[in-house]
Amino acid sequence: MFRNAASLWRRLTHRRRTSEQPVGAEGPADERRVWLRHPVDLRTQVAPAADGADGGFAARVGDVSRGGIRLVAERPVDPGALLTVGLPDEGGREALTVLACVVRCHEMGPRQWALGCSFSQELSDDDLKAFGAAGAPADPADNRAWERYPCDVRASCQTVSAPEETAWEARVLNVSPAGMALLVPREVDNGVLLSVALHGPNGGEPLTILACVVHVREQTDGARLLGCNFIRELNEADLKRLL
Repeated sequence: MFRNAASLWRRLTHRRRTSEQPVGAEGPADERRVWLRHPVDLRTQVAPAADGADGGFAARVGDVSRGGIRLVAERPVDPGALLTVGLPDEGGREALTVLACVVRCHEMGPRQWALGCSFSQELSDDDLKAFGAAGAPADPADNRAWERYPCDVRASCQTVSAPEETAWEARVLNVSPAGMALLVPREVDNGVLLSVALHGPNGGEPLTILACVVHVREQTDGARLLGCNFIRELNEADLKRLL
């Protein structure tokens, strides 16, 4: 347990060293949470992934990386929403469709909202090349990453798209302000949005947060190790409840 809040906050905001791994990673090959953004300016079509949701809408791609995309749209979208995004090539043709989870939304101006989204699966080099992103200059600010902290926290999970299902138990292996590694006893697909209640070691009210599954690794005993992105970053008080 950390001695005081100042010490905790200094550690949380420290840039990760090269030898450290991201949330959900088990080795250097799983280093996947820090991707360089490539600026682009292309039109695309976006649609809610949920059955029965409202129809699609146009958006502009502001930048893209292997792990996510920034869209500029004429309407807001709630964090946690799952979207299908058609990624166009430089000629405006749809090259591929991906599933993305909205992790932030803020108003830029009249009828303009910026949507920060995480992909359910990484883009390949060919995907990036399809719309002219490969080889673009990288933004040095994207080299930062949150340090992750080992923990052993109980969690109760429920799939957001199936609110009628019974919550199931899981275990948090490590956590950062941006996400967590979650060990679950069942099959879970990439792109699934989970409502997770995190039970800290000192008891009290659980911390409930939405998390998008961005990485799945099957374990030898049939369990799954999930790398999850939170739809909002945890603050100092949240982390103190879990560590």
